[in-house]
Amino acid sequence: MSRARKWTAWILGSTAVALLAFAATVAVVVRSQWFYNRVRRSIVETVETATGGRVEIASFRFDWHRLRAEVRGFVLHGTEPADKPPLLRVESAAVGLKLVSILKRQVDIGYLEVIAPQVYLIVGPDGRTNVPAPKVARQAGKSAVQAILDLAIGRFSLERGQFEVASRGKSPFSARGNHLTARFLYDRAGPRYLGDVSIQPLDLEAGSYRPMPVGIAMQLTIEANRIAVDSARVTSGASHVALSGAIENLASPHVEFQFDASVSVEEATPILRIPELRRGTVELRGNAKWRGASDFSVAGALHGTGLAYRDPSIRLEGFRADGAVTAGPRGVDATGLRLVGSYVTDLGNAPMDAHIAAVALRGKNLQLRGIALSVFGGSFQGDGKVLDLVRYSASGTIADIEARSVVAM
Repeated sequence: MSRARKWTAWILGSTAVALLAFAATVAVVVRSQWFYNRVRRSIVETVETATGGRVEIASFRFDWHRLRAEVRGFVLHGTEPADKPPLLRVESAAVGLKLVSILKRQVDIGYLEVIAPQVYLIVGPDGRTNVPAPKVARQAGKSAVQAILDLAIGRFSLERGQFEVASRGKSPFSARGNHLTARFLYDRAGPRYLGDVSIQPLDLEAGSYRPMPVGIAMQLTIEANRIAVDSARVTSGASHVALSGAIENLASPHVEFQFDASVSVEEATPILRIPELRRGTVELRGNAKWRGASDFSVAGALHGTGLAYRDPSIRLEGFRADGAVTAGPRGVDATGLRLVGSYVTDLGNAPMDAHIAAVALRGKNLQLRGIALSVFGGSFQGDGKVLDLVRYSASGTIADIEARSVVAM
């Protein structure tokens, strides 16, 4: 055998021995009592450090073949009285682990599956809750800001959840998502939490409300009686919303946000339940306020492009829309609205330009006041109504309409 072949055989043999030794090391580590205790201890320590609460686990099981940890009867106690439900109770949870480094004994989370999480939140008159402060020791010479959570999860699911605010009722929820990252710092000087959270995407169900899956990236600050969203971006398909604002006074919440949204009509139509809107993009920039189901408002500047509307009577294509929009418990209103596009039939189309002083949408009923419409070489001045978005009526003055154009279409 030549010297080159001997060296090749020696290298291959050494590599095989090293790989076998590495595999044996992995098998020994993940089957060891150290690894079992480490995983269980990590779950308890991570939650207790990040929340400051006390954790109980009824049973714990670890399957080293699948690197799967299963917890049953998980309970997190906050500062609530002993006769009240705990801050969090979970029927069962499963965590899939990934070995990032055997030598450094570093473990990551591949997936998290939670069954029947029950959250019980107490909000006092001053807005303080039963969420405790993190267990962060004060150290001389150290910064007042310390990291308490740095988490990355490949995918997660929360099934049959329930969120309850004491004396205010319960709300069911479920959620699923991928690529969850969360990093939280605790500032003792506040005290406050500084968080950075990303989920791409999130699929949330809250009662009967089930929006489309969205991607979320946000930076937030949580204080004793205030939650500030310093910046957030929500995306879904071709739609996206950038927003910032705060929730003040948790005992009697007051929410105020500034937003800049670009929404695809095709994606929003199933939520708005107005199938007559077919295509286009709507941009809306403004602010929103909320004090309850009967006390909220949205105000902003509207700009729409490529809009299409079609019902049994009217077909509008290629429209641009501009105006000021407000919304509240009564419905949606627009002022100074301008619409430019084409009125379309099977035989042709006619350009039209409309200025509308005021539009009121109540359910599926439209009230239009101060219409100045140019079409077919003439004009219409007056008011109009659309009932149930199918029955039209108008009153006003028509002038200089070209009969030949009308008959042709």
